[in-house]
Amino acid sequence: MPAAGRLATADVAFWQHSSPPAAAGDASNTRIALSDCGRELNLGGWSRLRRPVVPIVAAGRTFAEIRPVPSTTITGGVAVVPPGWLGAISGTLALAIGVLVLLSRRRAISQTTLLAAWWWTLAALVLWSLVEIAAAVVSPVENKAWLEPLRLAAVALSFCPVVALIGAKRPQHSAWNFVVLSLWGIVALPAAEASFLNRGQRLEMGDARGWFLWILILLTPINLVPTRYWPSALLVAAGQLVALSPYLPLIRRVLVSSAELLGLVLCVAALAIAWAFSRHERRAANAYDRLWLDFRDSFGLFWGLRVQERVNAAARQSGWDFELTWSGFRQRNNSVPPTAIDPTIAPTLRTTFKGLLRRFVSPHWIAARLSGSPSTDLPPVG
Repeated sequence: MPAAGRLATADVAFWQHSSPPAAAGDASNTRIALSDCGRELNLGGWSRLRRPVVPIVAAGRTFAEIRPVPSTTITGGVAVVPPGWLGAISGTLALAIGVLVLLSRRRAISQTTLLAAWWWTLAALVLWSLVEIAAAVVSPVENKAWLEPLRLAAVALSFCPVVALIGAKRPQHSAWNFVVLSLWGIVALPAAEASFLNRGQRLEMGDARGWFLWILILLTPINLVPTRYWPSALLVAAGQLVALSPYLPLIRRVLVSSAELLGLVLCVAALAIAWAFSRHERRAANAYDRLWLDFRDSFGLFWGLRVQERVNAAARQSGWDFELTWSGFRQRNNSVPPTAIDPTIAPTLRTTFKGLLRRFVSPHWIAARLSGSPSTDLPPVG
């Protein structure tokens, strides 16, 4: 008999001797028995698959020529963690890591006007984490009405630290917190409207508010990318962008699944990286460079440029042969960093620097850097 004929005969014989699948409603015991192979295949709950199985046999062979394989029973159990609990575990770990990082720098931050930004960072971390933990453990049907507005309010709170940083100058740094609180209320206003005025409706945000969110997202990298904490600044912006993508013009869609939880993880990673960077002393040509670099990295571009401008104005007025650049003090004629400041100039420079920085940091903070102590400050990213 030709090979094609033997193959066709084998197919007919296979379907005649094979047991039919169980009824469609029996989802727990659907079996297909291969009678001539001595093996039973259990498909579990796949009773919905009704397509016929097409056997594939090597050319020139029949089923009779295939040696039967001894049947083996394998029993195993797999414990599957519900997806919601994975989100709860991730949110709890993010909260624990973020709180530990912030507490480790609480004492150093207390010597500066960044303390308010530190508290705003802690508040944003706690609220955002608790919302994600609650969203993970509550069923989607129950949390659908309140989850979206609460998430928007929590993510909006992450803008407060960088806004608090902009007002971190004595004596207005305490009163500036009312401005920060008002800003959070404006950004979170759509959440309040959705919760109290438009219950049951999808939370939507107009283009004007959406573009304002873009400005707030870009505020952190603009202020901190020129510093050594630039990876943290980019991670914070990425986390906020992912979490708020449905409300942002040019995007208006969810970028990834569990976007808000991913945004939280990115922001906590930014805190951890900033903490790691702050533990390493910056190399500086002299003590005044060390003081300047630590201040610049802690307060960012906005206040750094302001202090740099004031120092250079004093240098020109006093006829000094050096100027303050973003990287430190440099000679005017060759841009070489001086290894030591002229003793005749040092007292005036010290007085000028102290007069400018005392509005941001304590005298102890300044003295520690002029004496050669390592950098211990952490910028308020979050």
